[in-house]
Amino acid sequence: MRLKQGPRGRDGGNGKQEEIFQRYRPLIIRLWRRYYVAGLEFADWEQEARMVIVRVLEVYQGSEDGEQFSGFLKQSLVNRILDLYRARKAHKRIPAGEIGALTPEAEEMLQDQPWRQPEELVHGRFCLRQLIAACSPFERQVLLSFNQGYSIDEVAERLQCTKRQVQSAMGRSRRKMMKIIQS
Repeated sequence: MRLKQGPRGRDGGNGKQEEIFQRYRPLIIRLWRRYYVAGLEFADWEQEARMVIVRVLEVYQGSEDGEQFSGFLKQSLVNRILDLYRARKAHKRIPAGEIGALTPEAEEMLQDQPWRQPEELVHGRFCLRQLIAACSPFERQVLLSFNQGYSIDEVAERLQCTKRQVQSAMGRSRRKMMKIIQS
C-alpha cells in the first residue's frame, strides 16, 4: 500500500495518522505481546503507539520508500515500549542513601499496630467486599489463587491461561482496589 503523499503525512491530517496506525496495527500488537510492561493495558499501548506515529511523521527524513519508514517506525515503537518499561521499573527503586534502620519511634508504631482498630477492620472488610463485587470471575479466581500462595506460573497453569493474562488480571484488580480505597 503506497501512501499518497509519502509516509511523512505532509498534509498533517489525522486521516494520514489513522491510515498509518491501521496499517501498522499488527506490528503494534506484536510488540505489546513481546515486551511485557507491568500495568500497561493494550489500550494504553495503542495510545502510546499513536503518539509515536505522530512524532515519527514529524521527524522522519528518509526517502518515501515504505521499507525505510517501516524500519524507522518499528525502532521508534520498540524504543518507546522500552522507555515505558524502564520508567515503571525506576519508580520501584529506592536510592541506597534513603534506606536506613528503623527509628525507635517507627518500631514502636509497628508494634502498636494501630491499623487493627475495629473501625479499620470493618472498613477493610467493606473494601474487600466491594473489590470482590467489582472484579470479574477470572480476576476473583486469580486473587484467590494468589491469596492461597500460588506463583504467577502456578496460577496460569491452574487456570489454563497465559502468564500475561494472570498479570493483567492482577493489575486490573490492584487498580480497582486503589479506587475503592481512595473513594
